[in-house]
Amino acid sequence: MDDSKSKLKEMSLIDHITELRKRLLWSFLYIIIIFIICFYFADQLFSFLATPLVNLMDTDNGQGFIYTALQEAFFTELKIAFFFALFFSFPFNISLTLGNISCDLSTSGSKAPSKCPISLS
Repeated sequence: MDDSKSKLKEMSLIDHITELRKRLLWSFLYIIIIFIICFYFADQLFSFLATPLVNLMDTDNGQGFIYTALQEAFFTELKIAFFFALFFSFPFNISLTLGNISCDLSTSGSKAPSKCPISLS
């Protein structure tokens, strides 16, 4: 039991901030990579999202999707790729977040509330 406590070194504030910065950069990198992949498949993702609405439309009488401005198709694909990237990167981001929290809790132990400048109790 004492060996496990001695292996955990106490981290300074700079070490904690450096660890948080590293995890945030990895999280941002995951979002960017998945965004690029989702942007490549944005047409298929849009058709997946629009299928229930298209089934309700009367396409024989001219009902359907239209773009009223030149840039709307591009921005629609950007938005779809961004939100799908957030959705697909969520497991990676939550594991990084929980890893940072567990790292902080394991090094500070029960002293965490005393170090917190704003306490709820």
